[in-house]
Amino acid sequence: MANKTNNKFNRSYLKMVSLCGTLRPPSAELCVKKSLDAKVPQNDTTESRRVFDQSKAVVETACKLMMTILMMTYAVASNVAAQTYPQETTDTQETSTQVIVASPRQYVLELAAPNPVLRLRAAENLARVAAVDERRIVEGYRLQEKDKRVQLALDWALYRFGDETKLFRIVSALDSTAFRSQSIAYLSQLDAPEPLYMFLGSPKRNVRIGILDALGNIGNAGTFPQVAPLTQASDKRTAEAANAATKRITERLETETRDSQNPTQTRPRQTGNRRDDDDEPPMR
Repeated sequence: MANKTNNKFNRSYLKMVSLCGTLRPPSAELCVKKSLDAKVPQNDTTESRRVFDQSKAVVETACKLMMTILMMTYAVASNVAAQTYPQETTDTQETSTQVIVASPRQYVLELAAPNPVLRLRAAENLARVAAVDERRIVEGYRLQEKDKRVQLALDWALYRFGDETKLFRIVSALDSTAFRSQSIAYLSQLDAPEPLYMFLGSPKRNVRIGILDALGNIGNAGTFPQVAPLTQASDKRTAEAANAATKRITERLETETRDSQNPTQTRPRQTGNRRDDDDEPPMR
């Protein structure tokens, strides 16, 4: 009977180790724990529980070791990439400075930083450069992230990678006072305002106001008919936000039109003793 029990747990152990090896680093430990919990035998005994706990500890240790090795490999690869990555040079009148552009892999490494501010910055940088190749590992970090602000930044990065479902999470954050400003900042970076139109009919007032705020930053001529009905809304704050958004869009479009029609012209440089007619005559 003991041999059959040991063989049963040995087969479960090998199956779980194989499963662990196929998982990506951020979610390996979580998935292994779930797999182990699912393998608890129906007829639990003291001996079987002891063998099961030992197998569980071994698998968890192996997964942690695998994750550590992978992160070290990422670090070495990022250092090599940083040495060969192209640099942007900015020249000034007095000095010449070089700004090193970090590679997406370096931003990925910062997602494992203990400081949530660094993780948030890394997620926003990944969204800025649209590092689509890092989507899978970013998805893993999103699953295990506990900080709400970093979660929102990772959702923004994944949306920029092509996961359009994450837009709903970013919009839902508008209903929270703590995350409203962060959400509006992300929505104001959209390439076009059209994805936001569907949320103008949200039953939540804070969401409607947040969408109108973002549309005031990125709206175009096609935004006016979408916002117009809300200017007559029964809710006073929604109507005020709609009117404010309309005004901001109008002012921005007028400024862009004026700048395009009247480009800045510099006065021609004059040399010699030539003077303008309205200059004072030379003293005699």
